[in-house]
Amino acid sequence: MPNRIILLSGRPAAYHVAAALEQHRAGLDILYASTAEQLAEAADAIDGATRLIGFCIDVVVPPAILERLPGPAYNIHPGPPAYPGAFPGALALYDGATRYGATLHEMRVRVDDGPIVGTLAFDVPADATLAWLKARSQKAAFRLLLHFARGLATLDAPLPHLAGERWGERRASKRYVRSLALITDDLPPEEAARRRRAFADEPWLQKPA
Repeated sequence: MPNRIILLSGRPAAYHVAAALEQHRAGLDILYASTAEQLAEAADAIDGATRLIGFCIDVVVPPAILERLPGPAYNIHPGPPAYPGAFPGALALYDGATRYGATLHEMRVRVDDGPIVGTLAFDVPADATLAWLKARSQKAAFRLLLHFARGLATLDAPLPHLAGERWGERRASKRYVRSLALITDDLPPEEAARRRRAFADEPWLQKPA
């Protein structure tokens, strides 16, 4: 079973994640990282009993670190498999999605591309804002963590994959989302309303690149 966890997450969320893992594995050596630099430093401690877990953070793990790990690294993040890539919440609102959620998956070199281990979905009301969606999906991500904490903290073998669950075909880049977010005077009223609902809480996206 893992003796060391590299926990890639912002604080104070990381401390809650650590507490959930330690309930199932006393004596875990948990190394904290919230930036690429801190992750590189923590990676020096990788050995045959190290597991990497990312929680609600957008730091991309370099291939060289993934290759050094003895088993899969795992990522838990807001956003369902239907919305891989950048700004999943804003895109879900733009699409008028009625369901959203969080995902636990194995990390691969390509972002949001590894086998899916677990999902948790919820209904999206018609008047949902981006702030509401972010808060609700972060809660869903923590519930996923609690559900899988025992396996993440104690199992040597990879966690079972979720049969039949696949990533969506549209893999959004920041450039793509920026192209949708720009609100101009010549937009049809319906399209302008869609963009305001989805992107008003991300004003920097509405500036030309």
